[in-house]
Amino acid sequence: MVRQRSAKPLFTGSSPVAASSYFSLKDGHSSYKTSLQGYLFYQMKDYAVLIPLRLASKRLRGKPLLKIGGLPLFVHIFQNIAHNSQNIHIATADEEIIETCRKYDIPYIRTSNRPRNGSERVAEAVIKANIKYDIIVNLQGDEVDADIALIEGVVRKSKSLKTATGTAVSLIRTEEIYDPDTVKAVIDRNNRCIFFTRAPIPFIRNKSKLPKSIYRHIGIYCFERETLLRYRSLRPSYLEETESLEQMRLIENGIAMSGFITEKNYRKIDNINEFKKLRGKQNDDQEEE
Repeated sequence: MVRQRSAKPLFTGSSPVAASSYFSLKDGHSSYKTSLQGYLFYQMKDYAVLIPLRLASKRLRGKPLLKIGGLPLFVHIFQNIAHNSQNIHIATADEEIIETCRKYDIPYIRTSNRPRNGSERVAEAVIKANIKYDIIVNLQGDEVDADIALIEGVVRKSKSLKTATGTAVSLIRTEEIYDPDTVKAVIDRNNRCIFFTRAPIPFIRNKSKLPKSIYRHIGIYCFERETLLRYRSLRPSYLEETESLEQMRLIENGIAMSGFITEKNYRKIDNINEFKKLRGKQNDDQEEE
């Protein structure tokens, strides 16, 4: 068995646990077993997490395999949450990503090249691997700070509001409002998502002292399994295509989505400048040790 490479954790969103672990792969499936030494942690018993990946990203090609601290980006993300789960898989059609999964003993599901976005790829993987969990989490492969608290928060909020889907948002800075790589989310007073856009909103005609309802979207979704499969069968919507926002297919088809609001600033990598900034921060941290 190939051991995972030892490295300083790049992301510290959740407390590390002392654990020994191994994977066993069989027919595209896997088991992830952990031996814990006196730590309390969330256990994913009623949902599975899939991370859809592809190399042909429009804004940053080859993003999943870009290295920080000697490890591919998606390996860092996987390791950051794998301590707390036995139900995480990579979903990809790219052979280079599959080879990297094999190298680091990461469970994967091979998909076709037909999916048009991450949620479609996750849906295909769920069908191929016959994953039967009631809730499926789609965690985007550029959410570098994703942790178990984020995943649990999204799932619990969706369950509490009884919505078929859910996502996460955080406070937005003024400069992010004008950045098209920052997706803006509009949340109603019941924590349900109304709208998403890359455009700067709102148009300020009058000043208001009321609490803001605009947030920064975080790249994570949870689906009831049947809703995920339904998503795959729906045709792309107008705003989904024009803004390149897969979640708008849900909104435009009247499928309710909850919004888990977190105070944590979860970073993501959308372009080369953000990647260089994150890599530079990691190098600075290593020099301080």
